[in-house]
Amino acid sequence: MAGVKSSTITMGGQKGFIGDVSWSTLGVFPLEGGGGLAAGFAWYDAGGIILRPAGAPERTVGVQKDILGLISAGGESGGIRAGFSVKLMNSTLLDEYSSNAAAFDAGVAVDLGGGFAAGLMARNLSAGIRFEKDDIPLPSTVQGGLGANWVGGGDRLGVYGDAIHDLTRKKTGWGGGVEYSWSGSLSVRLGAGQRPETPDIGFTLGLGFAGPSFRLDYATRLEASETAPQTLALTLVL
Repeated sequence: MAGVKSSTITMGGQKGFIGDVSWSTLGVFPLEGGGGLAAGFAWYDAGGIILRPAGAPERTVGVQKDILGLISAGGESGGIRAGFSVKLMNSTLLDEYSSNAAAFDAGVAVDLGGGFAAGLMARNLSAGIRFEKDDIPLPSTVQGGLGANWVGGGDRLGVYGDAIHDLTRKKTGWGGGVEYSWSGSLSVRLGAGQRPETPDIGFTLGLGFAGPSFRLDYATRLEASETAPQTLALTLVL
């Protein structure tokens, strides 16, 4: 949002490993004095399961349903970009237990010159969410990384790498990726990483196409699985 020039609306959806689905919408709007504001909404549904309680008829209930709203602001000064977000969430388990939570994100990035930049971000800073008498922490993380972009002849090559520390699990993961954009319209992205909660290394593939007033992006995990997550997003330039 620090360098946003035009108002945009992005609509996205994802199908996950277990058939869970999520939908989201994000609007980004530039400010006259520089910087930008954003507001978004997201909905998540983990699908249903069949309960067979003793002495009662079986019934189908939703495993988990989440609704999230977000407000963000960002700006830039002297090659330093900074921003923060406030998120409000409602989560419902088994169509019976419902609770609310608030969380905060904050980040800063510094232009190092020569196309290089460094950044640091904290996500999901929160006291957690409570169901009945149980407090469940949200996945709070601290993430830092380096990026480089080289532009020439209308093409662009970006290389990125970062480390992410899970404050709840006390574990650290890593990630890296490369993106090549041809003539500002067609993009190919490859990534690899290890999330803090698993020892497995995952690989990703992304494709993007940008027109005069829109951008279409697709991403998936590269693995031998029929249920690999599939993500599709459409951005409209207003």
